[in-house]
Amino acid sequence: MVKETMTIAHFSDLHVGSHSWGIWESLTRRLLDVNPDLFVISGDISECNEEHALQFVLNWMKDAISEDDTSQAFGLRLGESFFERVIIIPGNHDYYNLNKNNRIPVQLPKGDKEVNFYKVFRKHELPRWHFVENIDGSSIYIIAVESPAEMTIANGYVSKEDLELIRKWTDQGRHGNLKRNGHLLGIAGLKEEEATNRFNQSFKILVLHHYLHLPRACGEQPMMSVQNAHEVWGQIASDDFDMILSGHEHHDFFGSLKYQEVLDHRATRRFSRMYCIRQLGLRHPPVYHIDENNKLLPKYVRIAINYFKSKADKIDDVYGTTIYRWRGISLAERSIRKGFKEFLKVDLKDNMIKNVISKISEIVLPEIRSVLKRRHFINSIAATATRANEPENGFYVYKIGKNRKVECSPYCYSYEKNEFMIDTDRVESFSLSRPLDLFKTKVYNKLKEANIFK
Repeated sequence: MVKETMTIAHFSDLHVGSHSWGIWESLTRRLLDVNPDLFVISGDISECNEEHALQFVLNWMKDAISEDDTSQAFGLRLGESFFERVIIIPGNHDYYNLNKNNRIPVQLPKGDKEVNFYKVFRKHELPRWHFVENIDGSSIYIIAVESPAEMTIANGYVSKEDLELIRKWTDQGRHGNLKRNGHLLGIAGLKEEEATNRFNQSFKILVLHHYLHLPRACGEQPMMSVQNAHEVWGQIASDDFDMILSGHEHHDFFGSLKYQEVLDHRATRRFSRMYCIRQLGLRHPPVYHIDENNKLLPKYVRIAINYFKSKADKIDDVYGTTIYRWRGISLAERSIRKGFKEFLKVDLKDNMIKNVISKISEIVLPEIRSVLKRRHFINSIAATATRANEPENGFYVYKIGKNRKVECSPYCYSYEKNEFMIDTDRVESFSLSRPLDLFKTKVYNKLKEANIFK
């Protein structure tokens, strides 16, 4: 169903195992009243990676739960629509190794069989991204990535593979190739040109558990932060994201930032060059492929791989990584570390293309800088939603409407009234600029004057 305003309910840090039943029941009532189009749960679902706690939340969303046999059951009762209406990711508590009775809570490696999130949720094949239509053309594209960092207690780290997925899916959407269930953007009957237009004009949201930015008043928290935050900033700036949703801090915060505040001068230049490459769709950034010993493959193999991959941009990546193998290991398994030393490092082999890109970058760079100075995005950190004995419990509701207007409404739990109340004094509206497309502005005329497209 197409609607003028899309509503997202964002809550985090449920901490089943140290939760309050009273607060949870109140949360359920309020969420049913809001009736959002999408539910976003940004991690720390359980207290210590317990499978029964994760199953508890799944049952609550799909059907209902009760405290005991004599209590009334309550839940969101989403049923099978759960698969299309929920974005859910694990947090650091969902990766803890305490199910082995270890005294020190250390985050397990991603994909570890002891991480119960995969047993409970991934078997349902929840999609990593959603595309939701909006009547005015400003559709919502929302993607979730995992951020727990292995062998630490509370730090975050977004893997190179997930950064590559963000880039890959954004490139596919930008050029009209992003599919789900065999349909462009998951919409039956959509043509490539229309899919390209809708994606490029969409409101783009990234979800992760660990926050990327805290207000200065909170001070530095090196044991809580994302270790490679600069790489994530670079990726989402390059992909022109509008909003970041996270949790982890247990104190709510939302506000707007400018990309200029998180990208330095050198990063801006790299941003300019990569923007030109990706918007023109010339080729994917080359990757330095490595072998099982973390050594570079022979140069002739790397050149051949990059050449053939540049000729097969529209071939499904799974097919590509199956075809291009070296010593029995797929390219995806070895394109992990090298080649990502800087988030926008490019080493084009074709001198003609390299020169064209350099000329375009020189023309576009001043406009890029101007755009980054005024280009805002929304940074939102949800408080813990249902954990007992917290000074504040709450969640957010976002309404995204015409002309890329966003209304952020914080709901806070009142112990006196035993319900979540909207904090009307803190409701704030934002009007974000249109997506970055310099090739439809005066810059394009400058490029034609420079005879670059001859």
